Formats: sequence, structure tokens, C-alpha cells
Amino acid sequence: AVVSTQSTGGVLSTFGSQLSLYTMTLLSIYRVYCVKNTSLQGAITAKIRAVLASISFSLIVVALLISIIPLIDTAEDFFVNGMVYPGNPLLIGVLDKEDHSRIFRAHYGCFHHKGAMTWRIIQRFVQGMFTTFNGPVAGKKIHFYGNS
Repeated sequence: AVVSTQSTGGVLSTFGSQLSLYTMTLLSIYRVYCVKNTSLQGAITAKIRAVLASISFSLIVVALLISIIPLIDTAEDFFVNGMVYPGNPLLIGVLDKEDHSRIFRAHYGCFHHKGAMTWRIIQRFVQGMFTTFNGPVAGKKIHFYGNS
């Protein structure tokens, strides 16, 4: 999958926000702990450094996962907000799952689909609506970070 500039900016922004939030929370907790225990005078031991390093690493990994998960293809049903069909005069604008369902009901007549409507199923139904005379109708997904 190609990562766009918007996605890269979204990942960096989300990562920075999450990391800032976690850091401020931990610093606040540490400050309360230090005020409560005035016996924490002196040098930082190797054990404390190891604990701080592991907590820091864990926070970085969690913040990175939170910011990257919306771009993973298997999570697209949760994070893709809609699809656009450039060059197709019948499917105009950003269409979400509800819009697609209304279009399918109008095109196919009685349209009932059991279970959750995934973006792959939607793409198959859209392909079935058009002939391949002018080539397949390719939709472009509007991802979590791609809305403007």
C-alpha cells in the first residue's frame, strides 16, 4: 500500500500527541510520588534507570501502534471513512457504507446483505454494477488520516 503525505503527517501528529500525553501523565504521577515520598533524595540507581528505560520504550511502542493501526489493510473496515470514484459520473463525492447500501438497493432492487458490509464486499458490488467495456470501476479509499 502506498502511504500518502497526509497519512505520514497523520501518523507523525498522532504519534507526537500520544507520546506527549503519556509523558505528561507519567511525569505528573512521578511528581506526586516524589512529593509523597520525600525519602527519594540522592542518585538514580541502575534499577531505576532500567525501569525508566522499559517504561519509555513501552510508551513509544504503544504510541507508534496507535498511530499506525489505522493504515493496516486488515483494519480498513474500522478506519476507512468512505470511497471516491474519480472519473465516474454516477458515483459522485465521498460515499460511506450507508450511501453504498442505498445505491445498491436502488440498482439491484431488493438488496439485503447478511452480516457486516466490508469494503471488499462493497467493491465487488460496485464492480457488478458496471460493465468492463471501459475498464473496471476503481474506487479510492478515504482513510482515517485522509479526510479533509
